[in-house]
This record gives sequence, C-alpha cells and structure tokens, in this order.
Amino acid sequence: MPCNTVEAVDSLKKSIRKRLQFMPLALGLLVLCFRQTAHAAELTPFTSVGCSLFPGGTLFQQKLWLDCCTAPDQAYLLGGS
Repeated sequence: MPCNTVEAVDSLKKSIRKRLQFMPLALGLLVLCFRQTAHAAELTPFTSVGCSLFPGGTLFQQKLWLDCCTAPDQAYLLGGS
C-alpha cells in the first residue's frame, strides 16, 4: 500500500484505468445479450435437418424413415430432452 497521498492517488488512477479498458468489451457483450433475448421471443417456423448425415431412406424410397429423424427435432422444439 502506498505511504503518501500522491502515490495512493496514482495507484488508484492506474487501478481505475485498468478496469475501464475492459468497459467497451463488457458493454458490447451486454448489448449482444439483450439483442439476442429480444429476438428470442419471436417464434420461427419449425425446421428439421432430417437424419443429418444419415440417409432418410433407401435409394428408391428416399423418405422411408425420415419421420423417425424429425420426431426428435420436434421434441427438442417443444422443450424435450
């Protein structure tokens, strides 16, 4: 701890400057968080990636078991695990 007032003030200034340098980053992150939550209230139409990297059926019936792949996506949409 500084012994005289001038050293104490200088130490305090350095400490404040150090904290203020992260202020723009913190404010930017805060704005992004609020921006995302504002858009989160808007519902988007249901979409599914189907079976992702797995085929959705056979060569001749390409959507044969596609329903089995989209059912989990619908459950996640509704808050399932």
